[in-house]
Amino acid sequence: MKYTNPLEFNDPFDCHPFYNDSLEEIRRGTSHAIERALGTPVTPAERKLSPAQRGQYRNRAARALKAKIHSDEWRSGVLRDVGVVSLSSNPADILMWSHYADFHKGFVVGFRIGVEGLVAEDLKKHGFHLLPYKVEYTSKRPMVNLGSDSKSDQMKKILLTKSEHWKYEAEQRVIDIDRGPGIHAYDRDRTLNCVIAGMRMSDGDFEVLKQAVADLNEFPTLAHVKLFRAKASRTNFEVEIPGFPH
Repeated sequence: MKYTNPLEFNDPFDCHPFYNDSLEEIRRGTSHAIERALGTPVTPAERKLSPAQRGQYRNRAARALKAKIHSDEWRSGVLRDVGVVSLSSNPADILMWSHYADFHKGFVVGFRIGVEGLVAEDLKKHGFHLLPYKVEYTSKRPMVNLGSDSKSDQMKKILLTKSEHWKYEAEQRVIDIDRGPGIHAYDRDRTLNCVIAGMRMSDGDFEVLKQAVADLNEFPTLAHVKLFRAKASRTNFEVEIPGFPH
């Protein structure tokens, strides 16, 4: 499975929130934010500064952070080690087929994602088990408050908030910061569920796909994988998938 770095996304606003750059807010920032701003770690000696010295240090760090916070360098630093798999909860959207499945000539891979049988250690491996987070859509760019937002709130604003123009994608994202961008293994036996051929797929390509699914079915752990073929609705602007469970 390919995990894409957000810096390569086609939407320039994706994973690109607005940062609250008021010095008052930045001063509330954590040591991690200060380290990133100054480019050097906070040493034990600096942590033992007097209140007055600590205030001066934070003011200097806040000004440095304010100067960097809207730069490409800052954004690259935040997103450099992030890998994302973008999934959709709607396998029948016309635009999704047109944009991402070779104009309906390609195919869609369906996953069955759940936490049944997973233990606590497994849940930490979001990437391997394809455990997704739901993307939220809004008309305004989110504002990140480095000083007062929790880490989970910052992640939601940076990685899981998009313009409402993309709402049709019904996107859910698998985020992997441990392995980062690249081609990584996933829990295929547990999650691979079906394959859906596009309505414009040639008969020759469909036979190749059909054989590929049949080969998978030879494995006991993948015997459940089914093949469907999409078609155009006769009466509506809709993609129909006969036999597909909704």
